[in-house]
Amino acid sequence: MTAANLSLNLTASVTPETALITLTYTDTSAGQAREVVNEVGFQFSDFVDGLQPDSGGAGVHPKVALVQPAVTPERPISPSYSQNIGLGAVVGIVAGLLLANLRLRTRRSVSTLEAIEATTGAPVYATVPRIPRGPGSVLKVLASDSGALEGYREVRTNLMYGLRNTSSSVVALLSPSSSEGRTTTTIGVAVALSALGYGVALVDGDLRSCGLTREVGLVDAMGFTDAVVGACSINQAKWSISDATFDVFPAGGNLANPSELLSSRSTRHALSELGRMYDYVIVDTPPALAFTDATVLSAECDGVILVAKYAETDRDRLGTVVARVKLVDARVLGTVLNLAPTVSGRSL
Repeated sequence: MTAANLSLNLTASVTPETALITLTYTDTSAGQAREVVNEVGFQFSDFVDGLQPDSGGAGVHPKVALVQPAVTPERPISPSYSQNIGLGAVVGIVAGLLLANLRLRTRRSVSTLEAIEATTGAPVYATVPRIPRGPGSVLKVLASDSGALEGYREVRTNLMYGLRNTSSSVVALLSPSSSEGRTTTTIGVAVALSALGYGVALVDGDLRSCGLTREVGLVDAMGFTDAVVGACSINQAKWSISDATFDVFPAGGNLANPSELLSSRSTRHALSELGRMYDYVIVDTPPALAFTDATVLSAECDGVILVAKYAETDRDRLGTVVARVKLVDARVLGTVLNLAPTVSGRSL
């Protein structure tokens, strides 16, 4: 045993209001710990005696005596089996609750085509995998990666068939909440349609966060709401951007009272005018359960596409969106299962 080991494993504590010193030594051997503590006690007593001056017996000399010799411990202080068992039980319970919650969420979320169709009563237009996002916008990714666009081509085919008997093709994309890939899907559908040579208008109807407007870099530009309030013509509200063969109508600058503005006759007239100008008008909307704007817009469109996020969108919430849309006599054309995993190069 070295002095360093002794210093590291030996501790001394003084009992308050007494002259008692308690020595504690930690060792893997119970017998070794006992012997060390007793020996240190004896050595310390001899050390103190050696410090006393030779005064011929006069005066009081402090003495150190071993009051209670150490005995062999019956059980180790570490590991504490009872404490470890209790801690393990707590961890197990927490892990079980988390797993149960995850399984419950999985059962309540949409992760299969059958679950979506049963919830919405509409066909699944496509399952779209996660688009790899690198430097640049969604448009740049879709323009450079044909594989990323494939899911939206499938949406395009089904959308064209679903609108074959309508005089105009104004379509709103809705999702229960944010972060479900709705704006990205809106852009992808516009890209796929315009790739066939159709005249396509992309409208930012999300006057809350203006996600589409920010994505295409037209935050301060005149846009759709300006045309609605008469601040400009509908043609003055459109923009052409790089990497796109369609026109973009950003949100614009008149964003006060979105629900009232979108419910107005002027909005209905603007959308009807766009329907006459373009083969397809694709409208992005705010989260459908957070605001009434999406429901209001869906009533002015020829059809609605619902966007759900794989294994996250709650079935009940998606069903609530469908119910709200039907209350305003809007037509649910189909659903896109977004951010789905891929199996052997194909989306689930």
